[in-house]
Amino acid sequence: MVELGWTQPGRFDLVSETAPLVRSIARYHAFLDLMATAPTSFFVPTLDIDLAWHTHQLKSYHYRDDTLQYLGRFPNHDDSVASPLLSAGYDLTAKAWKSRFGVPYSVCGCIPDTDTESRLSRFTSKITSIGGSSKKGSSSEGIPNPRPDLVTTELDEADATHPSEHNQQFGDPNGNRALQSTWTREKQCAKCVATAKKSAGRDPWKGLQVERNETRERHKEAFTDPYYGSGAYYPYWGVSVAIPFGFYGGFANRSVGGCGAGCGSSGKGVGPAACGGAMCGGF
Repeated sequence: MVELGWTQPGRFDLVSETAPLVRSIARYHAFLDLMATAPTSFFVPTLDIDLAWHTHQLKSYHYRDDTLQYLGRFPNHDDSVASPLLSAGYDLTAKAWKSRFGVPYSVCGCIPDTDTESRLSRFTSKITSIGGSSKKGSSSEGIPNPRPDLVTTELDEADATHPSEHNQQFGDPNGNRALQSTWTREKQCAKCVATAKKSAGRDPWKGLQVERNETRERHKEAFTDPYYGSGAYYPYWGVSVAIPFGFYGGFANRSVGGCGAGCGSSGKGVGPAACGGAMCGGF
């Protein structure tokens, strides 16, 4: 939130400047809707959704009542998930979000959406586009947006949709496991960017995602920094395993990241209407 500038005094004093906060609440409602419709899935929030989620939890009685009413359970806000599982959960969330709401989950410049269309649908799109415009949709201008409550093309709000990364990473950030995880994610991202370029003509949102991935050089791809959110590693006595906080050991937390969302139980679907309205009465 500090890097987004949201903690600066007076940042949201003007009503005209509160759109990011309003959108974060709407996105949180949609995130809960995903939980309700796929109760056994593991979903990972973006930064703005995570802010709304934490804020909702501050009103613990309302949070309990709201989640039990709409989800049929009390969601676990899990901060102990390994990075590979967290990144896989994020990819699952982005795919489910795009399928349900018709807009991308994140437009910060991280990994583009994977295809949710069937092969037949993609083939039909290619046939109908023959002889049409060759524009690849790489600009935010003119992108049709059926859900402005859930996403915007404004660049100054892009980082709010960055995946909320983990803040309790144990293990050696220079170890083989961490390096393998980073290499795998970077390779996966490069593949998705290449695929998204091919489909940008029929999906301008992907064109925007690719453009930001390639032009926002200072933007770090999520789940590719082994030091982000990790403890400081101090091997001793030949021991190289994670030691929990509060124990004698070789780790000290040195940065704060985000959270993962554990989803497991039964619940009823909330419905699309709740995503943009007052689903959480106490929030």
